[in-house]
Amino acid sequence: MTDLLTTETTSIVEAADKEFKVVNDQLVQLHECTKKKIEQETQHRINSDTTIKEAGEAALKTIASLKRKLRDPEDSLGTASTKRQRPALDPTRYS
Repeated sequence: MTDLLTTETTSIVEAADKEFKVVNDQLVQLHECTKKKIEQETQHRINSDTTIKEAGEAALKTIASLKRKLRDPEDSLGTASTKRQRPALDPTRYS
């Protein structure tokens, strides 16, 4: 009877050990897959943030260029001085 109980106990323990190893392997794979996905998502966000930042900088440059063009339509490149110049006084206006 003791031998039968020992054999049965051993087979239950071995089956549980095999099942534990299978579940453990699955958890390790899940962990690696999750870790890889998190790294990919992090890199994607970094790239997205960089793209957004670059787009914002380009938009600011475009706005600055458009402002310069509005101030001086003759200066299509926006290279003229950004200081406002006063118009010449009209002497006939104050007579």
